[in-house]
Amino acid sequence: MRGIAIRQNLTDEWKERGIKEHRDYAILTAEISKEEKPETFTENKKVAQRGGKVAGNALKETEKELGRDVSSDKNFLDNEGQLKIDE
Repeated sequence: MRGIAIRQNLTDEWKERGIKEHRDYAILTAEISKEEKPETFTENKKVAQRGGKVAGNALKETEKELGRDVSSDKNFLDNEGQLKIDE
C-alpha cells in the first residue's frame, strides 16, 4: 500500500508541473525503474545504500524548499499503509 501512495504522490506532483501525456508518465516511470541488476548481497547492499542516500537528500531538499517537515508525528502512514493526519 505504501508504494501505491508514494506513486500517487509522484504522479500528482508531475501533473501539477505540467505533465499531461500518458507517454510522458511512462518515460518518467521507466527512468525511475532502471536497475543495475546486482547479483550478490554486497552489490545489492551498495545499490540500496545509494538509493537511500538519494532519497534522504531529496527529502532534505524538499523540506528546505517547503520550510517545514514533510513527515511528522501528525501526518504519517500507519502499519497498514493508511494515511493518518492528526490535527
